[in-house]
Amino acid sequence: MNSLKKQKFIENALLPLGLLGIGLALRLSLIGKGFYHPDTLILGIQAEKILTTGQMHYLHLVGYPLTALLGALFLKVGQLTGIANPALSINAMSVLFSSLTIAVVYFIVKKIADPLTAVLSTGLMIAHPVILAASVYGNTHAPALFFFFLGLYALLLYRDNNRQAPMLWFSAICAGLMAAARPQNLILLIPLSYIFFARPTRGSADETSPPKLKDYAIFLFLALSTCLIFFIPMIQSEQGFAGHKESFRVLLQKVLPNLDLLPLLISLQSILFSFTLLGPFLIVLGLFTVLRKNPRLFIFILSLSLPLWLFYGCFLTYVPRYTQATVIALTIPIGYFLANAMKKNRTMLFLSTIMYFFILTIMFTNIHPVLLFRHRHDLMQDFGLWVKKQALADSLIYCQDDSTIVGYYSGRKTRNPPLVKFAHRPYVPEDAQRLDAELKLLREILMKGTPVYATHSALTAYDPQNRFLNALRAEFRLKSIGDVVCEEWHQGITQLVLYRERLYQILLR
Repeated sequence: MNSLKKQKFIENALLPLGLLGIGLALRLSLIGKGFYHPDTLILGIQAEKILTTGQMHYLHLVGYPLTALLGALFLKVGQLTGIANPALSINAMSVLFSSLTIAVVYFIVKKIADPLTAVLSTGLMIAHPVILAASVYGNTHAPALFFFFLGLYALLLYRDNNRQAPMLWFSAICAGLMAAARPQNLILLIPLSYIFFARPTRGSADETSPPKLKDYAIFLFLALSTCLIFFIPMIQSEQGFAGHKESFRVLLQKVLPNLDLLPLLISLQSILFSFTLLGPFLIVLGLFTVLRKNPRLFIFILSLSLPLWLFYGCFLTYVPRYTQATVIALTIPIGYFLANAMKKNRTMLFLSTIMYFFILTIMFTNIHPVLLFRHRHDLMQDFGLWVKKQALADSLIYCQDDSTIVGYYSGRKTRNPPLVKFAHRPYVPEDAQRLDAELKLLREILMKGTPVYATHSALTAYDPQNRFLNALRAEFRLKSIGDVVCEEWHQGITQLVLYRERLYQILLR
């Protein structure tokens, strides 16, 4: 094997396989023991229903049909291979797709930049706290990002290889699968569109051929049609889209009051400093370097990094996992700057290598204890089984966001308090009427002899003035049953926040 072939073999096989293997091994060593997040538990429940009934079952909010089907597939594979814990099977889905995404991103960066930049960039992906934490528990992000980047790479090949139609069709199908896994990610059509309309790289087979709007229309049609196929069972149901548990109207009612411009700055700070204190400095230097040497790459980085950040960054409930594509995009300028510095001389090679491994080490040591704890402990299951032990079998339990957890593990009936989530407004007469009706119903339930309990979260969450808690104290008696350690998952996957959740029994005076 001559030196050129050997170099091509290393760049096209050994390096991506090595990065894939390291990423996969690391993620398997830290895979979550439990479901960790209620959305993951819902995925496990719906996947089990798909296997049991042979019919389609959707997830929360906008359905996420492909993720539900993939969850069922991984759950079935787990059952066939003797994995008794369904959470491990569901979590393995994210482990695999996240690891595969590393290899795909390597080929993308290698094509638009160079092999060294690709290695450095994807190396950061392997250990980045947000990406690593999101890859060890089941969620919609991992498969959606895999199909997005796979479609992006296919579109690069289409653009640079005489615009061959099959590659365009494959890219469109991948984009549709991305949207079927996570419909919100349709916003990532922006970087895909940029790649379609951007001029091919110099020396490519079709450098002078302009893109055709007809081909782009075909791309969009195939992508949206692929996505729509997965929603056919919902469309064919008696109620259709509007009758889905989380209709578009209900979704808007939750989202619109939850928007604010201040979180944009907070989310930007969170993204930049997730690369350590040195990260923002290297990102800025890298962007200037890219702008000077490769303006089209600079525009691509912006088209990839901005949409999800602008879309999710203004949410009051923003958490870093929403903007993983932004994080991945920002690994490119860091890799590009360090790769160029390493090529200058031995001194810069030494300093750049030190900086790179400093970032990797700090990022990994920051997130490793958090993920190791979740790898060893399943506090969600511990909480649910503890409630089952404390509450009588025929009881009713008031819950908030933990209702799915309590219902699944304890087998007890759950009920939400009379509150409106994310309603950032003063109380109105309808709120008081709703509260009075709930208290009347509660008294009737207790008089029938049904035991009623409430978690501390149900009494205080989304109710800053404690109207529900104060009303219960005024008309009923609250008996403390005990408490148990839980993990606060609202804060985001990169933080380990433990607290004690208390259970109360509501009694007639």
